[in-house]
Amino acid sequence: MAAPDGRPRAAAEKHAELLADRAVAHPKSLGGIVVSASRSADHLDTALSLAADLRAPVVVLASGRAVPEDTAPRPAGSTDLALTLVPVPEDYRPPVVDLVTDGIPAGTAGLDDLCVKRNLGLLLARLLGWETVLFLDDDIRGLTGVDVERALEVLPDAGMAGMPAREFPDNSVVCHANRLTGYEQDVFVSGSMLLVDRDAMTSFFPRIYNEDWIFMAPAILEGRVVEAGECRQLPYDPFADPEKAYLQEFGNVVADGLMSSLHHGSLDLATDEDFWARFLTERGRFLRGIRQRSDQTDTRVIAALSAAERRLAEITVPELIAYVRAWNADRAAWRSILSALPSVPDVGAAVAHLGLRAYPAAGALPVAREKEETP
Repeated sequence: MAAPDGRPRAAAEKHAELLADRAVAHPKSLGGIVVSASRSADHLDTALSLAADLRAPVVVLASGRAVPEDTAPRPAGSTDLALTLVPVPEDYRPPVVDLVTDGIPAGTAGLDDLCVKRNLGLLLARLLGWETVLFLDDDIRGLTGVDVERALEVLPDAGMAGMPAREFPDNSVVCHANRLTGYEQDVFVSGSMLLVDRDAMTSFFPRIYNEDWIFMAPAILEGRVVEAGECRQLPYDPFADPEKAYLQEFGNVVADGLMSSLHHGSLDLATDEDFWARFLTERGRFLRGIRQRSDQTDTRVIAALSAAERRLAEITVPELIAYVRAWNADRAAWRSILSALPSVPDVGAAVAHLGLRAYPAAGALPVAREKEETP
């Protein structure tokens, strides 16, 4: 299990090795774009530009409660787009969804609503009969319609195609700290820019940090996830809040553990006690190594690593196995949920079926009242 330098297997090996080779075929059609939004309307420019290039509808899932009379000008050139804003209340859960992992405090504490929005996107896509859906976060830049069309070309053989953000790396706090010490740190495909084929929607985004890796894990096992280029993410300060590393650690362990199991060609190891016992030991060695190599005068980095180590010490083998078993049960439940969904004629009907209200934008875009958030 351990890598030669003592780091956890999942940290030492490149997860990119798990991705399938690209095979170009007749491209699938894009059903629509689902944007997870937490910022002002000007951050939708990338999504709206893509929608115009691809002639695809856009559904913006916005945190907080939108007030229709609060509007902002729509970006130039977007007047003919099928654009819908859907406010997602802080305590919202889809009425058709009841998942065991949603109620496990170890995974859900302190998380934002990103997994809720992404699951909403999957449900909307199935209700509307979309062949594919493009998930896009509102901090993603550097994409064109041509980029997405090229990614669509690989979907006949792959269930998912993503574009990692490497210019400002899309990583956890701990991985940013690891990079600062001069160690190579991989950047993997994520839900920030991810095309998902209808057949691959049988997985779901659990309420945990690294929900996108866990969502992709079954498709990775089947060799159905590919990297189809790169995108850019808006920069942010990963060490602004050291406690963020504490909140991320359980999800880091679960996701990296699943990846380590995938490196062995299976997900079965993730319910094995010896596997998790070794993995936790190796994860602790990994964190200590970063701390030892770090600039000890950088108090924010040291505080973040201390927070991650504190959380790691609280994680037990039984709770990891219990989480993975709950996730496996939820995967079966999710497939049943999808199979019971009806077909609906339009976005408004799909949103209403999920207990939310849709605001079709015509000349002006309703904007949720909320604070700016960092990624």
